[in-house]
Amino acid sequence: MALAVCCAAVAVSGHARPAVALFLSTLPVIALFTSFALLERPLFRGPGGGAVSSFGPANALTALRIFLVPATVLMLAGGRLAEGSALYVTGALSDVADGIVARRRGCETLFGVMLDPVGDILSTFAVFTWLYLSGDVPGWLYVLLVARYVMFFGGLAGLALSGRLPRLRATPAGKAAGVVQGAGIVILLARRVFPGLVAEAPIDRVLIPALGAAFVAVIVSQAVIGVRAVRRDGLA
Repeated sequence: MALAVCCAAVAVSGHARPAVALFLSTLPVIALFTSFALLERPLFRGPGGGAVSSFGPANALTALRIFLVPATVLMLAGGRLAEGSALYVTGALSDVADGIVARRRGCETLFGVMLDPVGDILSTFAVFTWLYLSGDVPGWLYVLLVARYVMFFGGLAGLALSGRLPRLRATPAGKAAGVVQGAGIVILLARRVFPGLVAEAPIDRVLIPALGAAFVAVIVSQAVIGVRAVRRDGLA
């Protein structure tokens, strides 16, 4: 319903085609998310194993971050850089807020723990792809990002098929990389929205190498976690 209202508002403002594109791109994401939530009801349990009766505000914030991805991409691809950047920042803030809400209100669920990194990956990969295609990041950095996510999902798939899927949880390397990549994307978007505001030299000499180092750190961390999961269950 909220999606329909937003799209209708966009259409009434004289942007009928973007409204239709927004609706058609976001609806499948909502449908997939809803289907997963209904099929995986056992994940709606707290860390201690107790059942949770409601979806909860923390999960709602995670869902919001995922639902904003199509709109963010459409805005950026359509040249509405300020709006797309604002949507990305909104999603990033919801990432911070959902963890705070879950801890303070005691509504952390296994569902939220599983979906939170997926929301981060979808948002980061979508915007980073646009930045790469726009020439804002070098090819080698984009390759590292793709390798990181291919390794993540490939490793999860392999462990899941073997029946030894570990519980997803944030690692120090992942948290550090999240801060660096979030700040980096905001800076790169700001350079586009406000030309001349951000100097080129610090980006080329500091930001890009820092993003590369963060991605490599996560790749190594993921490899260590995977090896430990295999050894713990006697697979190696």
